[in-house]
Amino acid sequence: MLGAWCGVANSYSTELICSAGVDWICIDTQHGMVNYPDVLGMLQASALRNVPAIVRVPAANDAAAMMRALDAGAAGVLVPLVNTKADAELAASACRYPPHGSRSWGPARALPAGPGYSAAAANEHVLCAVQIETKEALENLEAILSVDGIDMAFVGPTDLALSMGLAPEPGPQAGEHLEAIAMIARASHELGVRPGIYAGSADIATAYIELGYDFVAVANDAVLLREGVRSVVDVTRSRARKAGD
Repeated sequence: MLGAWCGVANSYSTELICSAGVDWICIDTQHGMVNYPDVLGMLQASALRNVPAIVRVPAANDAAAMMRALDAGAAGVLVPLVNTKADAELAASACRYPPHGSRSWGPARALPAGPGYSAAAANEHVLCAVQIETKEALENLEAILSVDGIDMAFVGPTDLALSMGLAPEPGPQAGEHLEAIAMIARASHELGVRPGIYAGSADIATAYIELGYDFVAVANDAVLLREGVRSVVDVTRSRARKAGD
């Protein structure tokens, strides 16, 4: 399942990304330029293209943000910096209505968006993904992924590298970093949890797929916009210089 990262706070750009063949998108309210009013329009844009959208919330302990994203119609949430079993338990609980969790009733957009919405159906279909991106999370990995209601272990490879004292370079780095990324994929499958990871390019994504990752973010809207314009500008300037020689 190939996805795209959406950190540009714009429903039109989100719709364009969703029309490009991706299987899912992540709307980033942690590091992107997206605020809650932006999330609504971006979710509506993804719904127009029938592309499931998850929302990365700002913090591991922000249950209110998780519930609000789901109320707006997100298919699930991505919770950053989940380092302990307690962090995972909070996330799983916030994503589900009682008796399976602590989510409060208020599906403001999800309820009128379609018939048949119910607490039981929402509990069954919601995706609760936790980010594994620190050495502490690695030490607690089995406990985190064993929490009932955790559906995905999503690796933040750059933060994981920083936690290991490495430079924040794209892609897996040989040694401890690569070994940890491979181990997370194996452990996830063994514990019945889907492994996901951020790649940002086709080459890096291919490497992660070969390691066993099922959900891979292959593109980033802001990076694509910058690099796309840069490529056209560089080629045009190069041709103009040759023409002037």
